[in-house]
Amino acid sequence: MSLEAINTLSAAISAFAIVVSLLFVAAQIRAGTKAQRASSAWLAENAWAQFNFELARDPSMAKLVMSVFAGNLAPDSLTAGEKDQIHFFIKSALQHSQSQFFLFCEGSLSPEAWNHQSAYLAPLLRVPLVFDSVKLEIEWKTFSPRFELEVLRPLMKGEAPQPPTDTSHDHQA
Repeated sequence: MSLEAINTLSAAISAFAIVVSLLFVAAQIRAGTKAQRASSAWLAENAWAQFNFELARDPSMAKLVMSVFAGNLAPDSLTAGEKDQIHFFIKSALQHSQSQFFLFCEGSLSPEAWNHQSAYLAPLLRVPLVFDSVKLEIEWKTFSPRFELEVLRPLMKGEAPQPPTDTSHDHQA
């Protein structure tokens, strides 16, 4: 075998090895992306589970929240302390939602998980006390401008949240 043939053969073998290693790296990246999404979904659900668990530990707060959300309590029937409790409950829930929104925007949370979350928010914002708390938090600039613009403002108008204007989702992964 001539040196030229050996050189050509070694170049072909090297090219093949590079392609195989790139395919391996792509498979590893894809597996890592799936694992990251699964972990983010688990953490998001776990945060809500912990949130609900803490609520369940305080029966009077649980009753207050359920009564307000069911429309069984008029805002003027609540004490100032109860209104504050509800306000901070709502603020906390929306901060959880904002975190999930940004996980979704960065491609770490699936569209299904985000759509479920945003569907949960819509009826809550129809409760007058919740609506008023959200308006106050918007005035105080509690939430990011993007979350406010793409999620909160449409929901407050009774519309669906806007699809993210910029997302890293690779829906194939």
